[in-house]
Order: sequence, then C-alpha cells, then structure tokens
Amino acid sequence: MTSIASVKKKLLNGWEVRLGLNGRVYYYSGHSHTIQILPPPEAWDCEYNLPYGYEMAVDYSDRVYFLNHIAQRVSYNDPRVGQDNEDQDLTEEVPLPRHYVIKRDEQLGFGFIAGSEKPVIVRSVSPGGPSENKLQPGDQIIKIGSEHVKESARERVIDLIKYSTDEVDLTVL
Repeated sequence: MTSIASVKKKLLNGWEVRLGLNGRVYYYSGHSHTIQILPPPEAWDCEYNLPYGYEMAVDYSDRVYFLNHIAQRVSYNDPRVGQDNEDQDLTEEVPLPRHYVIKRDEQLGFGFIAGSEKPVIVRSVSPGGPSENKLQPGDQIIKIGSEHVKESARERVIDLIKYSTDEVDLTVL
C-alpha cells in the first residue's frame, strides 16, 4: 500500500494530499481550487500496475472486477491485458441499462449494499436475497422509480432505497 508521504513526494507544486474526516484520502489543487479522489496522473502509483484511474475489487463470488473512475465504468475485463495494443480498447462493450422491481425481504431487506458517489454502485449482493440473480457488484444505480439518480449524492440514493417500503424499482448499468 502506498503511504501518504510517498505520494506527497510525487506531487507537482500546487497539489496537496489530504485526509478527510472519514479517513479517505483526497487531493487538492491550489492552482485550480479543485478536490478529487484520484491523484494527479504524475503521482499515480498502483502496486497492481493498473492504468491511471483504475481500481481493482473483488465481488461476492470472489471474481476480480475493475472500476474505471475516469470513464465511470465497471468491467470484469482486465485493463492490463493488451495494454500495448491500443485497438483492444475499441472492443469494449457498451453496457445496457437493466430494470428490476425488487421486493423487500423481512430479514434481508432488498439484499444488497450500495456505496460510492455519483453514481452509487452496488457493493455486494446477499446470497439468497431478493437481489440475487438480478443485481451484481459493480452495477451503477442510475434510476430509482422515475427519478434519475446517476448524478445524485449517495445519501439521496440510499434514502430513496431505504424509504421504499415493500419494493424498490431500480435501473442499473
């Protein structure tokens, strides 16, 4: 794991690495007065040799998947495969929205955990729960009922799900 001190050494003048109250690292540019969760490209140091902006995660079935924070996409395709072949990027499939009405279970609720920001992403799906075989870790929640939530704050999306009493109407990518 990369330390904050080692990241600071790689930052160009005007950039700062900071730690939020929640313990999450973020980057501040004094020149543009912007905050971002990704380090600037020159400070990118990924121990798994992933391209800039990518994160590797493991789903509930122990399958590795990749989050591209730049393009806001999730894929099971390893971006490191064929990095030298630029044409390989052109073969990436465009995901189609999927729509589900999920009924609340008395013990398991809707059977999934969501997190992240804009868009909110399904983090895990409970085995045997009402979301099994519907939602997948990495799915982006883009619509709840008739409300488009791709650009909504996490708290808003979680509240819409939490206050759905019997069922929730979700569209995901």
